[in-house]
Amino acid sequence: MFTRSELVLLHHVANGMTDVSDLSETMGITPVRVYEIIRSLKCKGILSDIRDIKLSSNAYALRLASLMRPSSNRAEVLADSGIDVLIELREPHDVAEIVADLGLSRASVYRRLKLAMKTGAVRKDGEMYVLNDLMWNGLREALDSIVDQREVFDPRVVSGAVIYRNTRGEVLYSYPRELDDRKTAFSMFGDYGYDVWLDTIYYTTSDIEIGIDKAFNDAYIVSEKEDDVRLRMTLILFYLGNRERIAADPTFLEKLGRIQAGDRIPRWPTWADVQSRLNDKVVS
Repeated sequence: MFTRSELVLLHHVANGMTDVSDLSETMGITPVRVYEIIRSLKCKGILSDIRDIKLSSNAYALRLASLMRPSSNRAEVLADSGIDVLIELREPHDVAEIVADLGLSRASVYRRLKLAMKTGAVRKDGEMYVLNDLMWNGLREALDSIVDQREVFDPRVVSGAVIYRNTRGEVLYSYPRELDDRKTAFSMFGDYGYDVWLDTIYYTTSDIEIGIDKAFNDAYIVSEKEDDVRLRMTLILFYLGNRERIAADPTFLEKLGRIQAGDRIPRWPTWADVQSRLNDKVVS
């Protein structure tokens, strides 16, 4: 996410203003505050230098800068949860879907949609909202670049981490060494009596309790991203041994039902494979 001040400063930088004193005067803030914003944008991969105030050369930074160049008023639409809402609207969504996907209040979503429609970034089609590609040139491309960037980079986690989920409230990721963030996914299975040999450690930046439900569903997200049959077999075995304690993701339950019915899902174990790893008591 970006703050309004970060995006306003980016607007000025995109239009050639790179002197701290000029930025301070134009934005009505102190030079110290300007440097704080610059450091934050560098941490987020938008600026490549602090002293020279240069845009990073990646597509993510350049497209966001291009999007902000026409008007600093766009900061109101994009700041805070604004980008997340717009990312959702690359495909038509209604308010309830946006609320469910992002965990925002309905009031916040309506406020964001009202701002976006006022500036022409979003249009309404019945009960559905979608990007208005004709009004904000480059908006969809910038949002796509942000999504791509989030898959590989986030300032909340160590450089070199593999990111599986990146949301406003959490990054789910793996790293081969011990870190201060809390473990989740397969790295928590041992706490529930199922030891797994791992060549990496799975972490979350979330501050919510890591119970068996979250550990399992995080592991499901990892298994989907990794496309690894070994991890998926472990996931199924763990679920079958703890199914009365787990509120599993419905899409996992749908896959498991198909596997049990004899369907062959690419890169997932067959039911015969699963049965060969289970005793009769667990399978029944």
